Amino acid sequence: MSKDYESLLEYKKSTKDWHYNPSVPSIDYQYVGRFVDLTFDENELPEKEPSKTSASYIWPEDIKNGTLIPSQLSPNSLAASKLDIKRWGYHEGNTAHTQYIEFKQDDDPSDEKPDDLPQKFYDIRDFCNMDYSMVAVLKQEPGNFTGWHFDTYHSVATKGNLTEEQKKDIKRYWIPLEDWHWGHFIQVGNSVLTHWKAGEIYTWNYGMYHLGANAGIKTRWSCQVTGYSTEESLHNLNEFEFKLRG
Repeated sequence: MSKDYESLLEYKKSTKDWHYNPSVPSIDYQYVGRFVDLTFDENELPEKEPSKTSASYIWPEDIKNGTLIPSQLSPNSLAASKLDIKRWGYHEGNTAHTQYIEFKQDDDPSDEKPDDLPQKFYDIRDFCNMDYSMVAVLKQEPGNFTGWHFDTYHSVATKGNLTEEQKKDIKRYWIPLEDWHWGHFIQVGNSVLTHWKAGEIYTWNYGMYHLGANAGIKTRWSCQVTGYSTEESLHNLNEFEFKLRG
């Protein structure tokens, strides 16, 4: 990233990959469909402490030459994104989350271990028909937020040894595990998602900014499947209702 940019967001604006105008009523997500027979009971998952690395935590490994400033970081650096989030006032006290993951990249410096998820989540992953795919379950308690950011899907890109051009075909499906409740929302670009039903599937373009929030009164549970798009991936089908159990 050039030293001319004070933040990752300013750099992204310069790429003109999106309009970056909050006044434009654009639709920036794709509704993929719904797993109509999806069921979820939080007791299926083991008790787990929230991640020690919140959405605003910066790894010591991301400090360059003793200083952490955006001009020293690659646009794909997780730290560059988190610097913006911290600048906007987020901190470890309001960005906590618990995640259950099936895969951990070798260069991930966290001490979290992959989880043994219930079989249904591997079934969801496989049903989505994406290459190099992986599934995760996320738990967000009231009063916590995932600030304005975009994902680089490092794990999938590394697993598939994808080129920069191929990375643009990585997709993440966001799937709420319970019906919408007060104070729960996702914003993708200029589109705000609420009033969802459990099992609905949403996705958006690579590099699109988004955020998530729980300003409500109960836990927000979601599942995400990330992988390299194929012709058979759900977002490429002209179908909108899916049954996991045939």
